[in-house]
Amino acid sequence: MYDQTIIVTGAQGNLGGVAMRVLQPIYATVVGTSHHPGADNLKPMDICDQKQVSDLFHRIRPHLVFNFAAISDVTVCEQYAERALATNYQGVCNLANVCRSHGTRLVHVSTDYVFDGERQEYSEDDEPNPLQVYGRTKWMSEIPVLENNGLVIRSSGVIGYAGKQDSKFMRKFINGGPQTMVNNQKKRFMFADDLVVAMTELAQKDCSGIYHVAGSKNLSWFEYASIIADVLEESVLSKIPDRPSLCLMSGVPQTHPTSGAVIQRPEHVSLKMEKAKAVLDNFLLTSPQDAARIMGEQIRRDYELF
Repeated sequence: MYDQTIIVTGAQGNLGGVAMRVLQPIYATVVGTSHHPGADNLKPMDICDQKQVSDLFHRIRPHLVFNFAAISDVTVCEQYAERALATNYQGVCNLANVCRSHGTRLVHVSTDYVFDGERQEYSEDDEPNPLQVYGRTKWMSEIPVLENNGLVIRSSGVIGYAGKQDSKFMRKFINGGPQTMVNNQKKRFMFADDLVVAMTELAQKDCSGIYHVAGSKNLSWFEYASIIADVLEESVLSKIPDRPSLCLMSGVPQTHPTSGAVIQRPEHVSLKMEKAKAVLDNFLLTSPQDAARIMGEQIRRDYELF
């Protein structure tokens, strides 16, 4: 265990919730934050309010901050672009400023959506060219982190299970019934637990700059979802009371909710990971099948499916 105090922002979200579970046995003190008032066992803090950020830092005195706070829904970002800019960029500026004044290291998660997909494979040195609001705001968010010698981790299709308040992706499996999954975007899906472990090792090695951390195999959302369904539907999910059987359908991404325009997304992005592999001692890459089994056991416990 590291004798350090850390802050996990966005701990009410999917990746932040996974990080809380993974990091609590690793660090002496783990403080999760949420912008939602009254979130269970989490400190209230809106990263868009620099005074709130500064006040919490004065009380906690963290050694490290893992930032998972973001608006990551591509459609929501298009519909509420100013809100996305405030959270995904200005909030990170606030964190970076307060981290600098306290001598705290900032570890920040970014995304493969900073690329347009034209080249398919991308290294950390390749020039971003985001196609939509989400990608643009996440690219912008990297700048204040890098200016303060922080660590930016770009990942891809991060999937994990963080409890009954889980992500929209895993919620589709738990709800059952007909569910549509996108078939025209390929990426290297990353198991959330593996991502948090890699982030921790890079942070403890005092790495700075940009690192790509993603899975090893290119799959569409529909292909990845089909693997999870094959593993979980009969063994776990079908045992949830009053839940209709899951029926996966192949589809295309949502259009803009008001204009009806197609929201551009990179169709095929593979993040090159040689830089991270050269540093990490134990680069875990859980297979989609094993990730599904792990998430299945977590769902079984949460829903008492024994």
